[in-house]
Amino acid sequence: MKLEKATSKDADKMLSLSKEQMKCYFEENSLEWNEDERTSYLKESEIFRILSPDFSGYLQLCEKENELFIYDVQIIPERQGQGIGTKVVRRVFDIAKERGMEAVRLGSFNSNPVSELYKRLGFKIIKQNDYFTWYRYAIT
Repeated sequence: MKLEKATSKDADKMLSLSKEQMKCYFEENSLEWNEDERTSYLKESEIFRILSPDFSGYLQLCEKENELFIYDVQIIPERQGQGIGTKVVRRVFDIAKERGMEAVRLGSFNSNPVSELYKRLGFKIIKQNDYFTWYRYAIT
């Protein structure tokens, strides 16, 4: 698995993939997708293409207060269930260590099966509401 810096041309593709794959979670929780908000997140983030070995999705990262935030990870449907997400998150741990970060943080809808992956990889729950959980992994 390789992460390759995305270009500005990838931003629309990433938003489209994210919107399509997250649509069910927004609908089941009666939430609205906010395109302007998502676009503003992209402007403050690093975007990577996930290659495993060919295009498999996108990763969106942001540094804040000495922590590395995973804003979004999207694996294309035909590549899901192949361990790519695990490899991506472990690579993010490495990036955080290389940058001297204290932790990696992310959030996930409670009904998203990927939440189990985050727990298996050592993330701790730091906040939770009826539909969403925020996680933190301390870099040691």
